[in-house]
Amino acid sequence: MHVARFGQKMIVRRRPDRSSQIDQTDGTRAWAALDGGEAHEGHTPDEPGRSRLLRGFVLVTAFAAVSIALVALLGTDPLERSAEAPVPNSIDADGHASANGLLPVGEASAPAATERTDHGSATDRPATSNVRPVTDPESVAFIESDFDVEEFLVETESLPASSATEPSGNFRLICQFSHLAYDDPIVHPGEAGRSHLHMFFGNTAADASSDYDRLRTSGESTCQGGSLNRSAYWAPAVIDQDGDVRVPDFISVYYKGPGHGVDGELTDVVALPAGLRMIAGQRLDAPLAESPHDWYCELDQEKSDTIPDCGPDEHVGVVLPFPTCWNGIELDSPDHRSHVAEPVRDEASGQLSCPSTHPTALPQLTVGIWFSHDGDSSGWHLASDRSPGGPEFENGASFHSDWFGAWDPEIQRRWTELCINDLLNCEGGELGDGTRLSDIGERVGPSTMTAPSRP
Repeated sequence: MHVARFGQKMIVRRRPDRSSQIDQTDGTRAWAALDGGEAHEGHTPDEPGRSRLLRGFVLVTAFAAVSIALVALLGTDPLERSAEAPVPNSIDADGHASANGLLPVGEASAPAATERTDHGSATDRPATSNVRPVTDPESVAFIESDFDVEEFLVETESLPASSATEPSGNFRLICQFSHLAYDDPIVHPGEAGRSHLHMFFGNTAADASSDYDRLRTSGESTCQGGSLNRSAYWAPAVIDQDGDVRVPDFISVYYKGPGHGVDGELTDVVALPAGLRMIAGQRLDAPLAESPHDWYCELDQEKSDTIPDCGPDEHVGVVLPFPTCWNGIELDSPDHRSHVAEPVRDEASGQLSCPSTHPTALPQLTVGIWFSHDGDSSGWHLASDRSPGGPEFENGASFHSDWFGAWDPEIQRRWTELCINDLLNCEGGELGDGTRLSDIGERVGPSTMTAPSRP
């Protein structure tokens, strides 16, 4: 990576040597084979439309599957790197957020201060205290659902196949776009309008004031399983050449294990604790730092730090893994990152292990966001690529994502124990017990939206 200066702007450029090619000889069948081989071939969806949703699972999991294979063969990890806005006012019968009839979130007025971007970047707003108090995990109790969880489950014809030979335990589901907001409940809690523009999926009521209690007790969900998964997921909005916001076709969400113990041995993961929140991807306050995100064209699968120019008939996607090791003490940290960490590799043995400072293995969350388009996608950029007062990133290079967990605790326990720790290949929201999360259907609506005005 190097930095070029033009006038008063600093443009962060990525090195061009990170791309690699994955041979795709048989479309999505090749990706299905990478993610479990014969167990996925000839899969017949239980309902119309599920086959298209499952296409998302194999797209986002392929990179992880290739990484596992290379670790096993070579002892090296290809993922290692050096060093309101309006919200939808309705959800249709399939769980889709309406793109019309937008309503404002919270107060319409902006904060008295003038703009500041999130994730620690410098701006022209005066600094204010915006760090949510660090919380003792033992002081935050899981909140049970106030409805019958079985209403959001569907029986399956068979149990998921084992993936113990990889070894890997997998739980996958699909989410849809929910709403846009200049909010970030992790970095700017309680400060509506303080962030760059984000696209939210999952909890439909997520805004600047969201915390664990509010997420668990309010809002619908645009993820499979509906209100069983009121977690909030968000990422910077994608802006096209015309200045419009690109709306993703779907979001693939992937939780996996096993974990890495401090001794380098594979270990069970613990259920994600109540109130945990995480940020992964590019740091806006450290533009020279590496980020584990990768942009893809759906068909050729060439990886890039920046948004590629993809063909008009293929999806443009970005995939980002989150940290998997937790310090077991904090649900958040002042920089919103240091309470979690990546496994480290022992130079002598090649084994990955959680560092002693972060000994608790969590399920690894990976998100994949996929867009259709009808033109040159290389002209797209992220809202966070153009931060007032901060560095200007190449298109897509500033990608990052936030997660604030709010799963129904019993459903989370099931997929953690049965899918991940029992090393099953649970796809389509399967829970490993003969049930799966209810469908949300495919998104219906325009592929672009007008960027909302800042409140």
